[in-house]
Amino acid sequence: MKQFILGACMVLAIFSTSAQDQQSTALKPEEMAVKRVDKLKCILELNSMQQEIIQQAMVLKLTKSKEIREQNAGNPEAMKQAMEPVRLAFVNTMKSTLSEEQFNKWKSLQAEKIQHRKNKMQQAKVNREQPKQLKHGTVEPKQTLEDK
Repeated sequence: MKQFILGACMVLAIFSTSAQDQQSTALKPEEMAVKRVDKLKCILELNSMQQEIIQQAMVLKLTKSKEIREQNAGNPEAMKQAMEPVRLAFVNTMKSTLSEEQFNKWKSLQAEKIQHRKNKMQQAKVNREQPKQLKHGTVEPKQTLEDK
């Protein structure tokens, strides 16, 4: 009986430390903004003033976005509507901070990211619809509603 309790305690300890690790690996808005600005710095050739302004704008955007996601967790349409002013404010900050050439390059980067996400989602959809390949080379039959 003691071994069972000791084993259960060890399992709980392992799971609780792994949960703490997952929580601590989530980046804070400030850290995320620094990483993103570092990437943009190289791509858009930002000067130090631009970096500072964009980093502050990103922290604000990320913080507000997180709050909106938490408030509207079950309602994607309300979340989308609440996010729009935050997004527009960030775009306006970028437009006023960057040169025209930098802003156009940033917009094209955003468009590429959106297209990449769409392609990824489309590929995931295709993968879900394809029958699964079993280890011995046969294909798992697709289940229909009648089978379930």
